[in-house]
Amino acid sequence: MSWSREQCEILIQEYQKHPCLYATKSVLYKNRHARQHALEKIEAVLKEVRPSVTINEIKTKFGGLKTNFLNEYKKWNVSRRSGAGDNDDDDSLYKPTIWYFKVMFFLLEHCKVRLAVDSLTEDVETEQEDTERDSQSSEVQEYVVGEDGVLHDAGDENVQSPDIQNQRRGNCGKSQWKKISYGKRQIHLHLLIRQ
Repeated sequence: MSWSREQCEILIQEYQKHPCLYATKSVLYKNRHARQHALEKIEAVLKEVRPSVTINEIKTKFGGLKTNFLNEYKKWNVSRRSGAGDNDDDDSLYKPTIWYFKVMFFLLEHCKVRLAVDSLTEDVETEQEDTERDSQSSEVQEYVVGEDGVLHDAGDENVQSPDIQNQRRGNCGKSQWKKISYGKRQIHLHLLIRQ
């Protein structure tokens, strides 16, 4: 059964009385008992106009109202910031389609409306940052695995590995470089594959 406007108004009014249900910075927001107690109070009030209401139904309904409000607010705020309503004629300003738009404004100080992120722009910026970081960190260390199974500096002439000595002479099998990056450091591993 759908909710009437009167039932929704009561739900919104009662929810507003209990910040522990929506104010994320409230001390009681993470207190399950306080939240449960608040929901039981709301349920008791709503039982007068909607006898079959449950706590889960209350949470679901308010969640839907909140989501619709935040979507409408985002559209309204974007049209307002774009300068669309600067004319004497306010026809270009977005008009919210939900009746409870102004009633739900109490949520705004507790909800952060996130802007959409363009992933394509973000990827390009990340690649540029990586390139800049690579060019800034000119110190690249090269290591090889010795016979003892330990990483050694590739420039060290004392490394006891036939593969390294063969590589230096130019007569080894396949070799492969692996680049490992973490933070601003890069390590290049030279993997020698015996044939």
